Parts: sequence; structure tokens; C-alpha cells
Amino acid sequence: MFVNMQAKQKFLVVSYDADQQQWFYDFVLAKTEEQARAQVLAFRPSVISADAVEINELKGFVETLGSKRLEEVYAAWEQLKSQAGNC
Repeated sequence: MFVNMQAKQKFLVVSYDADQQQWFYDFVLAKTEEQARAQVLAFRPSVISADAVEINELKGFVETLGSKRLEEVYAAWEQLKSQAGNC
């Protein structure tokens, strides 16, 4: 039952099914981000896109966000909106 897990990493893969208008959050073991995405796209053929993030990178995002004050998050969002020219 257990596959060779040597050199595999843990990924969170986020994908979207436009027909069902539903997001999926899957945990996957793979060697690369590309392989993680490919696994989910094969398992969920109705999804239109998938993106993978390695668990340590995800932890870094969470730690960074957790250390920000609300004002900093708001200011960063406002700056992003002004650069995009919409919203």
C-alpha cells in the first residue's frame, strides 16, 4: 500500500471546477509542484486549473501574514488595487 516516499514533498494543491463553481483543496505527495498539479488534474478531470504550493513555502506565507498588522495588509491591498487599475 505504501509507495516509495523518498524525496517526495507535501503540497497543497488548489483547483477550481467552473461547471460546479467549486474550489478543491487537496494534499498531495510529489517530487515537484508540476507533478502535484498533474496528479490533481488527473484525479479531477473537470477542474480547469490547479496550483500547488510546497508545505514549507505555505508555512512561510502564513507566518508572514500572521506577523502583519491589519493596517499593513489593508495598505498592501490598496496598493495592489491601484497598480491593477480596477476594483
